[in-house]
Amino acid sequence: MLRCVYVHPIISRVDINPRYARIIRCFEEYETYAKEYLTWVWRDEPPEGPDNFVYDKAPSMREMASALSPKDLFAFSYTSGKEKYATGEWRFMFFSRPIQNAEYHPEDTDYLEFSVPVSFLRNFPHVFESMFIRFADRIGNMNGYAGYAMNLSLTREKNNQPTEANLTRIFNALDIGENLMISGRRDMRKHLKTMSWLTLLNQEMLQEVGGVTGLRKYLPEQWYAFYKDPKIGLLIQTGNYPSLVSNKEDPMLASYVLLNHALRKARLESIGPLHSVPDYQAYFLDRHTSNKWLTRFDIEETEVINYLEKLRKESTLQEDRLIPGLKKI
Repeated sequence: MLRCVYVHPIISRVDINPRYARIIRCFEEYETYAKEYLTWVWRDEPPEGPDNFVYDKAPSMREMASALSPKDLFAFSYTSGKEKYATGEWRFMFFSRPIQNAEYHPEDTDYLEFSVPVSFLRNFPHVFESMFIRFADRIGNMNGYAGYAMNLSLTREKNNQPTEANLTRIFNALDIGENLMISGRRDMRKHLKTMSWLTLLNQEMLQEVGGVTGLRKYLPEQWYAFYKDPKIGLLIQTGNYPSLVSNKEDPMLASYVLLNHALRKARLESIGPLHSVPDYQAYFLDRHTSNKWLTRFDIEETEVINYLEKLRKESTLQEDRLIPGLKKI
């Protein structure tokens, strides 16, 4: 399935109502397409009531949010699994630490993700991409990416993690790991965990990688679309559609290798375990294998010219695959 992952600064006390309202609007827009597929609603540490509901019988997010105080988590997950512990292709998750955290831990970040089936991309052209940028624009000052991923069970993720670990040996561009856990790192405000088909840089990160001019040195406009938004930063579209980057075909796909190289200064240099590793860790991503995954597309500067030549064999961007309503630069 396709998944969008965003990280943004923690919600401050002064803008709690406007920010929560914007998150709710994002969900309600997503719900327009997902409503008939959603089955369960989960809440983290609710101040009262159960931590999960059958979706059709649940209060609205707006109702549940109105009952929260600044000491409460604003954390909701909507899923499409048959059973409440199961996973599905549709998921919307938002996690915001208590408002008072903003006073004591100003570098902390909040986390938002949503996912749709792969077929959604062709059945509803440009809706996925438009939601990605519209949500970022609505909330503001965030970074993130969107591409292929595998949803894990919210409560039994260890049951799914060996499968995810195995898939990393097959597909190099698959997003993996417990992103919510990683989002708690204080350097996530200024860094990406990875890059993907759509990659969003905030203004600070854009400056770190040399601005638009610095990026164009590695990312020719025939294969990479740049969309600038003064409220957000820069959105980079790599190719017409997302790629899994099959290890059997070409694990070092030029378009992804060059994107990774161009954004190296904005990417994490190292990472902890991407899985909650138990004793039988051979089937999970520990610190070593996680860092190996993080650097999977890394090359030396001297290799760039070879990959630019290799890029010429890939399909160029088509006009009808550009994101409508955005100014391409």
